[in-house]
Amino acid sequence: MHKLNFLWLPGWSYQPDMYNLVISDIDKALGKQNHISVDFSKCQQASDIYQITSSYITSAHQKTVVVGWSMGAMAAQASVNEKSDHISLLFLISSSPAFIRNSLFPSQIKERQLRSLEKRVINDPLRAVSDFRNSIRSKRTTGISMTSDDMPIRWNKESLLAGLDFLASYQIDLPASKAVNIPVSILHGEEDFICPLNGALELAKIYRKSNLSTLQQIGHDIPLIEQNGLSSGIIEAVLSRHLI
Repeated sequence: MHKLNFLWLPGWSYQPDMYNLVISDIDKALGKQNHISVDFSKCQQASDIYQITSSYITSAHQKTVVVGWSMGAMAAQASVNEKSDHISLLFLISSSPAFIRNSLFPSQIKERQLRSLEKRVINDPLRAVSDFRNSIRSKRTTGISMTSDDMPIRWNKESLLAGLDFLASYQIDLPASKAVNIPVSILHGEEDFICPLNGALELAKIYRKSNLSTLQQIGHDIPLIEQNGLSSGIIEAVLSRHLI
């Protein structure tokens, strides 16, 4: 049985090893696969996020599954057209065609919300990150408070701001994405208020070989609290498309 290459792209302020439990489940179900996790924590400006994602994708071997969450999913969408012939599957978690509300995508968040977070990062990066992590939790985990001690933060102020700048500027390339000829799986929480569900519905319309799955009582925090659902979704996507 041949191996797949998995490229893991985390979200804003999260480190690559957040996917370890999901990777373990995948390897148990499919046999040991090849895994590469991208670390955005050293990016100092928004263009670095595009460049590091693009470099990984353009150097990807055949049979690569690109898995991105939130900012990582948007970075994947911005770069996947460059070498889509080597990508077997694009798996998007809690993503959207644009992060900031605009005339094409009016259901996204308002720019002032991101700018408010940006100011908090400038004033107190650690507090801003822990507040953000608490804000993405769904009703199922409202009683669980997250602090900066719960997950070590490697991101500094500059890399955090670079991530926010990326999110502020990101918008899907509609013509290029409509032409994407690879399978796209979209997994989204119904209570996601960071990337509202309507954005996922838009993505499902944009990608011609897409399917959308939603999780009830889940917000933007799928990789943090629903690892079993995430790993089973990825495994099912791989097996149903006979990628392995």
